[in-house]
Amino acid sequence: MCGICWGHQTIALVFGGEVVDMAMPELGVTEVTLTAAGERFFKPQQEALTTCATSPPTTLRVQQHHRREVSVAPPEFVHLAADNQIFLSPNNNILTIQSHPEKDAQTAKLRIGDVRRWFPEGVGTEDEVIKRMELPHDGLAIWERILRWALEEG
Repeated sequence: MCGICWGHQTIALVFGGEVVDMAMPELGVTEVTLTAAGERFFKPQQEALTTCATSPPTTLRVQQHHRREVSVAPPEFVHLAADNQIFLSPNNNILTIQSHPEKDAQTAKLRIGDVRRWFPEGVGTEDEVIKRMELPHDGLAIWERILRWALEEG
């Protein structure tokens, strides 16, 4: 099972984690720092990742679009990234990701109205958010890794 964004949050809740409203929601491409386990997990995709100048990769560039976050991780899940951004279940059957690897800039910009709704102050203009949405990201490489993970024997 793979949970993305709300699915990531829901799976965390079901398995004993906690979800809270963020002080400042996220829209656009951001960098997520991988843990050592995350570096090993994403190593098969290293050459396809946009930010990987080192071996193994230490960050992923991801499209974000959320106003809630996992504040407490589900017990025993492996952290693949800092700040509760990516989890893997201990039995390798559940992978969860807070970001949106399925979104490209065009798709992300469909929700530009959320800037006014979610970000009344402090994150910049709609034009600035659009520029963040247009930054290079690792969505395709993340999807390729998800598909490889789904085919792995458990």
